[in-house]
Amino acid sequence: MSTLYRKYRPKLWSEVVGQNHIKLTLQREIETGRLAHAFLFSGSRGIGKTTLARLVAKSVNCIKRTPDTSEPCGECDSCREITEGHSIDVLEIDAASHTGVDNVRESIIDSARFLPTKNKFKVFIIDEVHMLSTGAFNALLKTLEEPPAYVIFILATTELQKLPETIISRCQRFDFKKVNIEDIVKRLRTIADEEKIKIDKKVLEQIAYRSEGGLRDAEGLLGQIFSMGVKEITEKEASLVLPRSDFSAVAKILEFITQKNLKDALIFLNNLVEEGVDLIKLTEDIIELSRLILLTKLSNELGKLSFAVDEKLLKEIMKFAKIFSVPQLMKIIETFLEQKRHLRASHVPQLPLEMALVTLIPETLSPIAIVEATFTPSQQQVQSEPAPIHVTSKPVLSELETKKEEKKIEKPIEVTASEPTGAPLSFDKIKEKWDHFLKKVQEYNHSLPLILRMSQPVGVRGRAVQICVKYAFHQDKLSELKMRSLAEKAMTEVLGETAFIEVVLGDDKAPVIVQIATEPVAPSTDTLVNDLAAAFGGQVVG
Repeated sequence: MSTLYRKYRPKLWSEVVGQNHIKLTLQREIETGRLAHAFLFSGSRGIGKTTLARLVAKSVNCIKRTPDTSEPCGECDSCREITEGHSIDVLEIDAASHTGVDNVRESIIDSARFLPTKNKFKVFIIDEVHMLSTGAFNALLKTLEEPPAYVIFILATTELQKLPETIISRCQRFDFKKVNIEDIVKRLRTIADEEKIKIDKKVLEQIAYRSEGGLRDAEGLLGQIFSMGVKEITEKEASLVLPRSDFSAVAKILEFITQKNLKDALIFLNNLVEEGVDLIKLTEDIIELSRLILLTKLSNELGKLSFAVDEKLLKEIMKFAKIFSVPQLMKIIETFLEQKRHLRASHVPQLPLEMALVTLIPETLSPIAIVEATFTPSQQQVQSEPAPIHVTSKPVLSELETKKEEKKIEKPIEVTASEPTGAPLSFDKIKEKWDHFLKKVQEYNHSLPLILRMSQPVGVRGRAVQICVKYAFHQDKLSELKMRSLAEKAMTEVLGETAFIEVVLGDDKAPVIVQIATEPVAPSTDTLVNDLAAAFGGQVVG
């Protein structure tokens, strides 16, 4: 049993779908007898290049065709042989497997010297001609420029830019366009009716969209669905063949983004994964729908340049166009384009998309509202300050002096943890500047903002900003000297005044408070003093 695209390959000019700008020109040349000696067909795969080449060969060699028409009869020996691929005067050559000079000389140049065996014209159809070597192109030049009167060359390529200008200039060039969605759906409906199979219109639209303008690909997908042996095909049956993803799911994700609802967005995404949705296709659909919204927002006419959408989806597009700004849509497209690159490499399939949602919905990453009430400091806490830590160095010196006799300490050294002293900070100002703070942190470190987006300021204690995190490993990470210093530096620059950082764990009843000074004291030049400070985890004061 032949595949659908071979079974229903157009045998007449009237059956060709799309490419009207090329059909009319070729038909007129055939009717008037003013044919070029060489044609160049360029365009993407599966849009009719080889089909039209065969139709040209059939029309010029059809015995029963009248001079004033271009349609071949399809019944004479010549037409049947060309249709079945048996004609010795119509040679189809795959340049991808015949790339060398010897192949061109044997298959084309030498053969072109002999008259057609049965037909009026000898037609050479060279597919994927861009695959020929430089030597093969040079060998073909002379024959292509001045072929015998009975020879017609038809070159087909998907990569026109790889052809030498000397080849292009010797041919009559035709650029094939992708077939539009409406024409593909009509063609698929005709095939389904011929096969006596009832199929949902939405399934045909999905096939047409996924074919990306290639009719052969669309017919191939339709053939896969027909192979299930079902006489009535709905979206449920088609989902077994077509990658699972639809624009209703994409619209739902965009709706979560507009609502800044990260929790439900992540739950919905993971439910889609459990249902077997193709994540690559889902990502592509998010990008495509965002693009349509962007085009519609810029101009209603631009949105019509894309594929036809149903009325329900069109309403969604118009709704989102009113909600999203142009920068927001650009950010969504850029984010998902970036994360799409990581989908195949990620050991957790949905992780890149989860990261995209976290990036686009940072506001909802705060702890539960009760945390703020739990950790808001009282006035007494604001005023209270921990007592300095006094470390007497004498016992330690007795051991160190044996190694460093010249180093002497005459009085105890006072090492104290930095304290959030001074006038209290404004919590409202901190909340207002929080997004600015996250952006400022990103300038210094790329991993730190990911943790901070999953945290939230919950209060102030003097000049210390209390940041609440959900997980202990986040607390540990923020407590590292390098990370805390960067966070405090960014907070100080954003607020315009000295600020400290205190990290609290959201699930603890009695939060652990970490305090750091924004302006570190210059290190002492005394090695012994530095050793003592490092041993007790403090800093030298004074």
